[in-house]
Amino acid sequence: MAESETRTSRFYDGQTARPRDVEIAFQERILVLLAREDMTPIARWPIAEMSAIDRNEMNGEMTFRCRGEPEARLILSPSPQRDQMLQAAAHLKHWKRRERTAVAKTIGGLALAGLAVVLGCYFGLPRLAIAAVQLMPLQWDAKLGDPVRERIVEHEQICANEAAQAVLDRLGERLMPENIRAVPLTLDVVETKDINAFALPGNHIIIYSGLIAKADTPEILAGVLAHEMGHLEMRHPTRGLIEQLGLGVAINLVLGNNAFGNIGRVMAGLSYTRDMERQADERAVALLHRAHIRADGLAAFFDLLKKDERLHIPVLLSDHPGLEERAAATKQDSSGEPAMSAGDWQTLKSICRNG
Repeated sequence: MAESETRTSRFYDGQTARPRDVEIAFQERILVLLAREDMTPIARWPIAEMSAIDRNEMNGEMTFRCRGEPEARLILSPSPQRDQMLQAAAHLKHWKRRERTAVAKTIGGLALAGLAVVLGCYFGLPRLAIAAVQLMPLQWDAKLGDPVRERIVEHEQICANEAAQAVLDRLGERLMPENIRAVPLTLDVVETKDINAFALPGNHIIIYSGLIAKADTPEILAGVLAHEMGHLEMRHPTRGLIEQLGLGVAINLVLGNNAFGNIGRVMAGLSYTRDMERQADERAVALLHRAHIRADGLAAFFDLLKKDERLHIPVLLSDHPGLEERAAATKQDSSGEPAMSAGDWQTLKSICRNG
């Protein structure tokens, strides 16, 4: 019998050196790892938070990790179950070899920093940010955004209703632009009355539960999500972070120095230029049409904000184009499919209630 036929899938928990033989199963968008000896669950990994980091060309084994358990590793041998997972999660097909060495990253970072100083002296900070983003690989965005998201998840009340989260993740998958799918998307709902959503570098979107509570229709939420997807596609969060913090802090974060304590607040209050907001609004409408979702939700969101000045409107809207202007610019007819079924919408409305 060939060696590849006898290999089993293995899970390393990151705490001990002993691997455990596992089988895998699926529950919605969750990969469940089952101990092979008695088929009891030993870990649950959201597929959207997984990434493929290596592939053995000799035996076909693939190595995966999950953001929620950064030290753990899952090695899956070729199997119908693995093929099913790869078919359902296109981002896992874009595996990459193990990360560059610290020396290579440092040299690259220093080279970028030196170029940035020259560009900054010549062009000024806004143009420096644009130039830096164009030079930075897309994968670096995750190195900027991952620690921010981790701090938010650690310090805020995150709604954790699995059924509702699955509904939200499906909507996110429908709207996500194709050219950023190499980096997994995460959608987190923070429990608060504020009406807000904002994007973080690395395909993270934070949604305030007040937005879901006040939205009359799922198309309003879809419009706001599509707007944030537009920011991600054009890498506005990364550009904004560099403009507000400076390229030096950004490079430190990329190289692993995550000691900047208030970065979460900086990102939550990030203010984009009016042109960036208009670009994201325009792209949102296009993404809604591409997903065959009714595209009138974004204008309805602006109308909602106009009608009730008592709503908790985020500070960052103060620097945006006027609500009248944005509602008019994004006005669409009601053709297209609903963002989700009525049942799914009611499920999502309860996302901050456990169960």
